[in-house]
Amino acid sequence: MGQDTIGPYRVQSLVKQGGEGSVYAGYDRRLKRQVALKLIAAPRDREQREQVVAEARALARLNHRSIVQIFDVVETKSHLVLVMEYVPGLDLQVLCEQVALQQATVIQLGINLCSALAAAQRAGVVHRDLKPANVLIASSGQVKLGDFGIALGVPQAAPKAASNEDTLPVSVPGTLLAMSPEHAAGAELDARTDVFALGLILYRCLAGEHPFATAANDLVLLQQVQHTPHTPLQERNTAIAPELSELVDLMLTKDPRQRTLGALEVRQALIKIKRTVPVYQGAALSAVMGGRSREIMQIDSPSRLPASVTGAARSRLLSRAEWGRWGRPHPSRYIAGAMAASVLAGSGLLYYQEVAKTVQPVELRPPLIAAMSEGESLPSTDELHRLLGQALAATGQFSAAGATPEERLHTRIRCNTYLCELRMIRETHGQQREDYSVLLTGVPPRAWRSSMDRAIGRLYGN
Repeated sequence: MGQDTIGPYRVQSLVKQGGEGSVYAGYDRRLKRQVALKLIAAPRDREQREQVVAEARALARLNHRSIVQIFDVVETKSHLVLVMEYVPGLDLQVLCEQVALQQATVIQLGINLCSALAAAQRAGVVHRDLKPANVLIASSGQVKLGDFGIALGVPQAAPKAASNEDTLPVSVPGTLLAMSPEHAAGAELDARTDVFALGLILYRCLAGEHPFATAANDLVLLQQVQHTPHTPLQERNTAIAPELSELVDLMLTKDPRQRTLGALEVRQALIKIKRTVPVYQGAALSAVMGGRSREIMQIDSPSRLPASVTGAARSRLLSRAEWGRWGRPHPSRYIAGAMAASVLAGSGLLYYQEVAKTVQPVELRPPLIAAMSEGESLPSTDELHRLLGQALAATGQFSAAGATPEERLHTRIRCNTYLCELRMIRETHGQQREDYSVLLTGVPPRAWRSSMDRAIGRLYGN
């Protein structure tokens, strides 16, 4: 039986097919791991296509245990393929159809999603399509937020007959049952729209259905989302804790200017409520999953992929050198490579004689660390300063030795109980360039070093 491939990825079977693209289970032949492959119909306009790739690059920088990691973006003639972490398990929509979740379970789910949203928001990323189908729960109970709205601006095929779960067949892209009022109105979106969408998820899990699930059609639903107040959660389920009901109702405030809670504030509120809510046996997500999974146990015959997908493909996240490891370069490239190797061999001695002269000293300012709650671990200032110097020296172009007023690197770290923001500022001739990433508190020093390596790579063009 023949098997379809996309670049170095072997396609195994179709996992999900929807309005925003099809998702396949796949296998990375280089790194020997399971991956998920999401096919997005690429815009014909080159500028729009580059915008989608730029969004994918931004998402690939997110590194959080509750966010599905993007490993690669592969471009074919007709599609962009997002190569993502494979999560064996179920999405929340399927899980809710099978079991009724306890309050304590929903609260823990909300806490995990808030952590993921906070990490995304700190990186300037808005999900834009937060719904139960995009919340993945691994067999172990681990929550993973996936399918950021990267494809919402991409032209799709003609929509299917309208239903409450279909992509809205109008000019506003997205899923109507996951939309905030400002999203439905076609307004500019920010982090507040994700807070509203998370409120819809919590409401649906606790009440058993969407607050506007009884709308007669999409047009009525659109009007209700924008203008009709929802029924308070406690009226739909009197067993819900009053504090939890009030929090969800506040998240579903129609006017985004009055929706003042951010993801971290919602998380902190849920943690406080969790302490007062009774926990019954089987409330943990790992227990709820109970072995439920749609994990691919064997390679099935996949739906036949278009020839334009299985043909020539190139990575848009990997470097050209990395691409060459699994691509099919023209023989002329080998000739050029041999010639380049000869030149390098002949000039190697001169290079090593000159390298000391080209190493640019950078003045490292001691990291500034904002206070956080007691009991959380964080490497010392001296340790962080040492790691930063190692990361800078590892580039081979810069060193922490000496000082020059033309080149300084400032590091500022701001933490709360759960997350730390690592902000690095490169100052050259009075010009500043910034980069930041998010880490969980309590991670080991090697995780800080890894984030510093990536940040310096972006700041200095490596």
